[in-house]
Amino acid sequence: MKVKKIIDICKGTGRICLYDGKNEQWIGNGFACYPLYGMPKLNKETLCSTYDIAEAQAEKIHFQHDKGLPDFIKNCENKTFGLEAGEHHASIMELRLISDVKTLVPVALQGEGIAYFDEKYLQPFSDMDSDILSIYEYHLDIKQMCFVVTAGMITVGLIMAYDIIKDRFVNTLGEMYSRSKMQLAFTKSKEVDGHQKL
Repeated sequence: MKVKKIIDICKGTGRICLYDGKNEQWIGNGFACYPLYGMPKLNKETLCSTYDIAEAQAEKIHFQHDKGLPDFIKNCENKTFGLEAGEHHASIMELRLISDVKTLVPVALQGEGIAYFDEKYLQPFSDMDSDILSIYEYHLDIKQMCFVVTAGMITVGLIMAYDIIKDRFVNTLGEMYSRSKMQLAFTKSKEVDGHQKL
């Protein structure tokens, strides 16, 4: 896993959160979190010196360092995703949507729902074999969910679902669908044996 990518993501959002677990430390920005397996414990000073964060830049970043893991990390750590009942493999859809300069990944949820997450939070896994990576949907409570990224049976990241499903967004998608369907019908009406009519 590319820790430098995690740091770059955190710097880009202006927030770095460190959580001290019994064995591993976790790092994130409030929207995604990653375990630092096999690494020495970091604090603000060692993190800045190790990853070349200048003092002027550090002043613009909100640092949070908690002694202990929040419940949502503890709960995910105690699960073996893919083996326990109720944990569903995320079905990633082919299209990507760009909104607010974010590239959103649509995920078909178990049942008929849908959720999205920001694709940049997958960047830290770019050096890992995609064949061993899996993504699971995990509901934190009735209203909140996240996606758990695993390498084999080891949790390597948590990514919060992006809160974008509002009236305007859904209405825009509905208009895109209607227009695409009309365009498809028009295109098919112009085709003869797979060739466009002149």
